[in-house]
Amino acid sequence: MNSHSHFRQFILFSIAAIAFAQIFSGCAAAGLFTAGETAALTSFGVRTVATRAIAGTAARAAVARTSLIVADEAFFGTQAARMTLTRQGSKTFLKSAATGANVIEILSKRSFRTVESGQIINLPGDVYLVNTKGLNVRSGPGTNHPVVAQLTKERPVSVISRKDGWVEAWITDEIKGWVAEKFLDALLDAAIDREYTPQQPFNSSQLNQMNQANLLDADKDGIPDTYDDCPNVSGKRELHGCPDKDADGIPDKDDRCPDVSGIYRFHGCPDSDNDGVADYEDRCPNINGNYSNYGCPIRTQIVDSDNDGVPDEIDYCPNEYGRTYSGCPYIREDGDDYAASLIDPVRRKPVQMGIGISGGFVSSALKNTDSDIENIGGLGFSPFIFTSFHLGEKSRLQLDLSYSMRSFVFSNQGDDSEYGFGDVYTYNTTNAQMSFSDVRATAKININSLYFGGYFGKVVKAKRKGNLEYYSSFDSVYDENYDYDFFDESEYPLVNGQRPVNNYVYGLTVGYEKLLRSGLLVGVGLEYQLSNYFNANYGDGWLEYGDNIDLYPSSDIDLKLHYLFVNLGYRF
Repeated sequence: MNSHSHFRQFILFSIAAIAFAQIFSGCAAAGLFTAGETAALTSFGVRTVATRAIAGTAARAAVARTSLIVADEAFFGTQAARMTLTRQGSKTFLKSAATGANVIEILSKRSFRTVESGQIINLPGDVYLVNTKGLNVRSGPGTNHPVVAQLTKERPVSVISRKDGWVEAWITDEIKGWVAEKFLDALLDAAIDREYTPQQPFNSSQLNQMNQANLLDADKDGIPDTYDDCPNVSGKRELHGCPDKDADGIPDKDDRCPDVSGIYRFHGCPDSDNDGVADYEDRCPNINGNYSNYGCPIRTQIVDSDNDGVPDEIDYCPNEYGRTYSGCPYIREDGDDYAASLIDPVRRKPVQMGIGISGGFVSSALKNTDSDIENIGGLGFSPFIFTSFHLGEKSRLQLDLSYSMRSFVFSNQGDDSEYGFGDVYTYNTTNAQMSFSDVRATAKININSLYFGGYFGKVVKAKRKGNLEYYSSFDSVYDENYDYDFFDESEYPLVNGQRPVNNYVYGLTVGYEKLLRSGLLVGVGLEYQLSNYFNANYGDGWLEYGDNIDLYPSSDIDLKLHYLFVNLGYRF
């Protein structure tokens, strides 16, 4: 299996994961976090921790939303499988030890490019790797400070400052701490930030010798294939037969920015403001700045309009409070909002709509009926549309409008002698079904994917069908297709404006529901009905018109249908 398909399967697996517990167990299995680290991070609800070992990626505004996610998962996902440094020509890569394929091209200590998508990842500090097991992360620079997390060996961290043999590092997008510098290895330093050194061009004597040898030259560029570094494409003689589209003196095969003219120092990429920070990692590419400040100038007076700790000049969302390196807020239960907030705050949608469907088990709570009824249970089904309103980072209000169908099957073999009637009815009912349909509205408050709420609905159908056999001293019936409709006024006329079935139902709902970055909605929940389907106010109508004989006494029946379900939907 190649690395591309490996990453695609990884992403699909992440989308299919429904439970937050499953995500965390996957992280532990990957080896990125120890049990202590997982426990330390649980209270923060860190989303997809295993793929965001160093979160807070400050993506360039032009980076596509989906490509950013792929880039993050490509880099941090394969870190669990271990990666080794490899060099090809002037380029340096991180190679997956599991697949042997190049995964990430190293541009600098804080900038990487994915092999699959070509998108650039900019990290908030210099990348170091932990060189020991169980490294303690402390709240301050010294062993006298409490431990806030524990890191596994070869775990990447992002170093932002140093003090007395200790370094301050970001562990996740919201957690930073101090670790002893001796336990970190700057494994990338030897492989990056080295100026590109071009090969010496062939001199005239060498070219004459090549031509006199009458060697094969497939691309007809004057350099025989034996000496041609790019034998299948016509190139420049001074570049050993390789092309250079942007004419910056670096052949395309070694040029990290082959479509734009650059400089040797950055392997063919430009530095527009000449501040020593390549444009691909410079947040202020047109203003001369400082490398430690992402290519932006360090000012005595810092302007931070939204008071989130990120100066406006490097804040991608300067007017929105956000606790990430980009300065943008994000919603953990919404993957696409997370990515969009890093790039373009306009793409955050405070109101979203979608469609879905639910199905599950109906349990019937029956009271004041014939005591011989048994085998109570059935199925439910509901198509629905929903509207989601984001209330904050971890919360949203969701309104569902559904057409709900509930039914249960019951059996009744016995009589109604326990009710003291003068004439006793004996029943034999099997596979009878009571079904109800209603149009209902549900309101749910969702906090970190757990929700609670309530529903209110109008009953539009209520039927009983299935066989029935009964007899008494003056009457007997056997009907294999016994069927009646509580809304049929020829069978159940209105009595003082009352129907045999209540017009409305209501209840509570709780569950787990998650909106994934793909737009998929998945969840599981329980609806607990508080209202009675049968109308006690129908009064004497039950005795005069009621044909509901196998659920006697009809006027006192208390029927509630509880619904345990799973749902699946899609948000537009």
